[in-house]
Amino acid sequence: MIRSGLLLASLLTAALAACGGDPDNAVPTLAPASTPGASTRAPTAAPGAGSTLDRGSFELTGAVSGTMTFNAVSCASAGNIAIALAGPVGTAQYSVEISAQRAGTYNFGQGAAQGSVPTVQLTDRSPGGGGKAWSAGQSGRGAGSMTIGPRNNGSIDADLQAAPGAAGAVRVKGSWRCS
Repeated sequence: MIRSGLLLASLLTAALAACGGDPDNAVPTLAPASTPGASTRAPTAAPGAGSTLDRGSFELTGAVSGTMTFNAVSCASAGNIAIALAGPVGTAQYSVEISAQRAGTYNFGQGAAQGSVPTVQLTDRSPGGGGKAWSAGQSGRGAGSMTIGPRNNGSIDADLQAAPGAAGAVRVKGSWRCS
C-alpha cells in the first residue's frame, strides 16, 4: 500500500510538473523511464487533423462544478494500479488520483463488503487552493461506481465526500484513457 502511494505521488508530481499547472501548456511524456510498468500519453496530432488525442474528461457538480479536461494523464501498474489525472476546472488546476489492486468494476460506499476497494481523490492544486480534497473508497466513503479496464482505461460515476478543510460533496462522472 505504501509503495503504490509513493508511486502515485511520483506520477502526480511528474504530471503536474509537466503541465506546469497551466491548462494551455503542452504536455510532454510524463513518467520517468525508471518507473516499471508506467504508461503515459502526450497529445499527438491525427494525420492532417491538427487535433490532440482525447484522453477523457470528467463533469464535476457540487462543491466543484465544471468540466475537467485532462492536460496530463499518467498510468502505472507495477503491482497495483496507479492513475494520475490533471486538468483545469475553470481557472483552477485539479488532480485526480486513483489507486486499485487490479482492473475491475467497483462500488463505493460498501466498505469491506466487496473486498478490495480502490481509492479516488480529487484535489485542488491551484496556488491558494489550500489542497482541498474530496474522496471515495477509504473506510466506505462515497457512493457510486468505477470501472478500470485491463489497459487501465476507465470510467467513473461517483459522489466524493469532503476531506477535512473542504466542504460539500463533488459528483464526478466521465472517463479517462491511459492508452
